[in-house]
Amino acid sequence: MPESQCAECNLDVETTVKERLAILKGTNPEWCEHGFENGKCYRCDPKLEAKFKAADDWCGGHKVPESQCGDCNEDVAAAIKVRLEFLKGQAANSNTPTTKWCEHGFEKGNCFRCDPQLEAKFKAAEDWCGGHKVPESQCSDCNEDVAVLVKERQAEIARVNTKAADSNDSLLDFGDKPYASLLKSDFCTTHLLRVRLAGLDMASKVGLEIETARKRAVREIVRCNGEVLYNMNRLARLSPRFDGIIESISVDVGEPVKTGQVVAIVESPALGEARSEYLTAVETLKVAQSVFEQVSHIAGQTQGMLKAVKPGLSAQEQLSAWQQFRAGEARSTLSTALNQRDAARTSLEAARKMYQQRKPVAVATRGMVELLSGSGLSASEAQEMLKEFKVGDPKAALLAKLSDMGLARAEFSRQEKLKADKVGTEKAWQQSQKESESAASAWESLLEQTALSAERELLDLDTSLKKAEQEVSAADAEFDTLQQELAVRSEMALLQAKKEFQLAQAAMASAQRRLTIFGLTSDEVEAGSSESVSLYSLKTPFDGVVIERQAVKGEVKKSGETVAVIADLSMLWVKLDVFESELPRLKVGQPVRFRVDGLKDMNFEGKLTWLGSEVNDKTRMVNVRAEIPNSEGMLRANMFGRATVLVHQGDEVVTIPKAAVQWEGCHHVVFAKVSDNEFVPRKVRLGFEGSDFYEVMSGLNEGEFVVTKGSFLLKTEILKSSIGAGCCE
Repeated sequence: MPESQCAECNLDVETTVKERLAILKGTNPEWCEHGFENGKCYRCDPKLEAKFKAADDWCGGHKVPESQCGDCNEDVAAAIKVRLEFLKGQAANSNTPTTKWCEHGFEKGNCFRCDPQLEAKFKAAEDWCGGHKVPESQCSDCNEDVAVLVKERQAEIARVNTKAADSNDSLLDFGDKPYASLLKSDFCTTHLLRVRLAGLDMASKVGLEIETARKRAVREIVRCNGEVLYNMNRLARLSPRFDGIIESISVDVGEPVKTGQVVAIVESPALGEARSEYLTAVETLKVAQSVFEQVSHIAGQTQGMLKAVKPGLSAQEQLSAWQQFRAGEARSTLSTALNQRDAARTSLEAARKMYQQRKPVAVATRGMVELLSGSGLSASEAQEMLKEFKVGDPKAALLAKLSDMGLARAEFSRQEKLKADKVGTEKAWQQSQKESESAASAWESLLEQTALSAERELLDLDTSLKKAEQEVSAADAEFDTLQQELAVRSEMALLQAKKEFQLAQAAMASAQRRLTIFGLTSDEVEAGSSESVSLYSLKTPFDGVVIERQAVKGEVKKSGETVAVIADLSMLWVKLDVFESELPRLKVGQPVRFRVDGLKDMNFEGKLTWLGSEVNDKTRMVNVRAEIPNSEGMLRANMFGRATVLVHQGDEVVTIPKAAVQWEGCHHVVFAKVSDNEFVPRKVRLGFEGSDFYEVMSGLNEGEFVVTKGSFLLKTEILKSSIGAGCCE
């Protein structure tokens, strides 16, 4: 019997038949808009959730009752579909769409073509076209606006007829014969031709019949052979990425394994060396990071300390302002420089104070010497004149010498007078002369010495002051230079520490990458610090079953050699061999039902996941892949069977009667009705072929009128482009 009507093989067909029989017998309950019995629908009344859960009737995956879950249960989905179609038909029948226009596009009861007896009425109203033998108000050949109006009304009639047809299309019998349309020629101009009949009633005379292109539900399948394969996306060949010795192997063929389960342990000297390098790199990185953090901290403290420097503060005040900074050697160096600067400033202040104190004395002494030089003043006169000079000892010494010189001169004058009076002795005169000259010489000598001392004092004061100022300038410059030097030095130290840290990071990353190339995960890379560095565990990447074991304990395995093969058998592939002519009807996602030759009482269902990109040059078949769940584990790799691909599952498609389709030579055509006596050929691409209809994939819209009976006659007319003088008599 037809596969589409086999309830024993197809659960959805069995459910559909039961539902339809219930409808025909009238035993069905009243259904809600979701297709479930009124008052028992969770979607209508979510408060029923507790009731369904209490009855253990709940689908946790889709959050609906299990008995109402169409996603999990095909029989529920099939029942809902039939019920909703029935409800739709009821609604359509209760309110059947109608129109006031007849099939010719004029008001019903007032159309001449429908009732020629109205001719007298139209002529009496002087509404008659003598050239075309129709009422003037209904002559589309003479009036373009009438033609446009008729076209709009006929389109409305088509929409109404389509809705009426859809409302009565809930219980269709499906065919299962596929149909493949041929290619169209790009050079064909058939669609530009027109067939116009000689009269408006000629269509009925030649026996043309018109039907509407309408939608209907179809079911289409493709049958093919299939072979079960492992799911290559869930197949793993476990092998080491380095040479080593099998230390242990803990699984056997047929044993189920879990994700991350250890299958075998391999010992490799190369891995041990790589892990040792990694551990060394880790320790080096830790040290470099610690140094970088310390240098970074000190550099930050140094920079902060340098920014906190204020020129006007003393060393003690500046050190007090630096209490928050911990810059180590930099702070000590700057503190020493600050103390030296303060010492220089103290020396400058002392030099300035001494300069201010002693310079006036030296200047006064120099002025006193200038005043006394060659003045010939007596001691009393000089004392009177020098009364304003505050010069201390130099003044007293000069006055004493001046007094001595005055006394010596007075004595010499007296002896000279005595000699002139011949009273004194020559010896006394000579002695007094000698003493006078000696006193004068001593005076001049003291005067000159005092002048030199004053000049020397002034020079020493200037020199001491300048030296102190230079020492202060040098200390300031040294402090400023030291600040800049410390800033640069801290920056260079930070850069150097950062460079060392980055090099250590790169070295560790390189060692880590080497271990990753060996196939170790991040956890396994770190595991070398706690277990033998040369041991490596081969682990399963997903849940599955061991289907091959190719190693024993103590065996030497080279890099890439298989130790074990793991396969996830819960989802398998089925390779389908499809004829290339059937390939255009397939697409990814379509349902697939697979039956194995050795398991004839079981069906396995899945969906298409891939369509092949090449045709086998010998068999002219295309490989198509489907994924089939294998939760019960009944399927085995390399099993053979038959598959059914469901192309259409009650899909609504535009269809036309088979009688409307003609083969023109390079394409299929149908004749669409434009007016009562005019038809246009339409190129169409056909799809599914039913018992008495074709699916129209392109070239014709739903609701358009096409010629069925008599379409072959119109085909002959377009082949010769005319009938007689270009119209059909």
